Amino acid sequence: LHHPIFPFDSSEMTMKFFAQVPVQIRRSGRMNKEGIDYSMSQWYPQLCNYDEHGWHANQYLGGEFYAPWGDFLVRIRMNKKYTIAATGYALSSSDPQYVKSTLKNNSPDTIWQFYAPKVHDFVWAADPDYVHDTVQISDNRVLHFYHQPNEKFDEAWKSFPPIMREALKYIEMKFGPYPYKSYSFIQGGDGGMEYPMATLITGNRPLISLVGVGVHELMHTWFQMLLASNEAFYPWMDEGFTSYAQQEVMNHLFSLNLIPGSTKMEDSHLVTVKNYVKFVTEEVEEPLSTHAMCLHQLRYIIGDRLFEQGMLDYYYAWRFKHPNPDDFFRVMEMTSGLELDWFKDYFVNTTYKMDFAVDSVMTIKEGKSIIVLSRLEPFPMPIDLVVTLKNGKLLHFNIPIDLMLGHKELDKGVKILDSWHWVSPKYAFTVNESLEDILSVQIDPKQKMLDIDISNNKWMPVK
Repeated sequence: LHHPIFPFDSSEMTMKFFAQVPVQIRRSGRMNKEGIDYSMSQWYPQLCNYDEHGWHANQYLGGEFYAPWGDFLVRIRMNKKYTIAATGYALSSSDPQYVKSTLKNNSPDTIWQFYAPKVHDFVWAADPDYVHDTVQISDNRVLHFYHQPNEKFDEAWKSFPPIMREALKYIEMKFGPYPYKSYSFIQGGDGGMEYPMATLITGNRPLISLVGVGVHELMHTWFQMLLASNEAFYPWMDEGFTSYAQQEVMNHLFSLNLIPGSTKMEDSHLVTVKNYVKFVTEEVEEPLSTHAMCLHQLRYIIGDRLFEQGMLDYYYAWRFKHPNPDDFFRVMEMTSGLELDWFKDYFVNTTYKMDFAVDSVMTIKEGKSIIVLSRLEPFPMPIDLVVTLKNGKLLHFNIPIDLMLGHKELDKGVKILDSWHWVSPKYAFTVNESLEDILSVQIDPKQKMLDIDISNNKWMPVK
């Protein structure tokens, strides 16, 4: 800027720019592999964001922009044969995506006008063959769908709209309301990429793939468009949170039998946990980048109800404000009543791993046994543990770590034990059962923790 902008002041800038649209490159361009004429993202000089760290004039390298919110008024002049899909609403028309301000009667062109309030980017796509479908959602809001006819995939696109309506309903319940009147799923680009009020996705996909990419890109609306953390610094707060939420939403859709051939899973994150363990045991991990596992582990630490409430509290406290990790964890601390700095420091700033083992089980006197656990890696964690007796009875325990200054909400029948001191590699407690009556002792029976070696999580007596 030539002059600083002081609080409550403003500055006006005017810019003219000229650009040639390339043949489809990453995210943007003309004539993509599926034959869409124009996929127009990253098409104008983007205003960078200013925050407590200064200006962020990041070069575009295929990720997301970190940008301020504003109101966009965009007029696009194109040949009348084209249908245009875009961020925002039309200024006036009975069909909100088809507003056309016609030029001279003999002009081959039409001016399309779009208005998008409080967004930080604008995308549009154009093709003469677009099929445009809509599905109504509550409060006069509309989901739009644009795709090229393709006999192999038309049935998938026909089934797509009602599934995404159900997905949005569930997303709003779990992660907060969608604040705009429309959202568009647009065939274009070179994969899947989210933008405000719209996404570009490749469209030649079977239904389950179409829904998967649609849910993922729609979910970015919450973490990239509304909360909009700086992904150059904290990609896990966007891509990671989005991937976690996508798994939750997809499992909900599976439970409704909306996608043929799909089956609801008891834990939709279990495959991701196993992939994470494989990833870190191959020693290729760096401090946190995109892991969806941050939310999965946080849910394990503070419990289901307070985790879900915390995600809603985070949304309401920080939408349109560019939160950083401290902001997120502070909300979760306020909601849960637990100290979480230790988890943030270990999980975000280190590559420390989790590995806990049942060390030994011994009789100490008649009718009592001692159970000894070991922490084999540096990462401390609270422990869920179950003792199974030979008569079929289950004894459930929870061991907080002292750094938490409390414990999560627990189901009825779970016994809270003394806290595990975070620097101690061993932990021991007694049960009022003889060794002969114990069938097994198992750490984390539901495999919610990112333990890198579950083979040592379970003890059984030697036969």
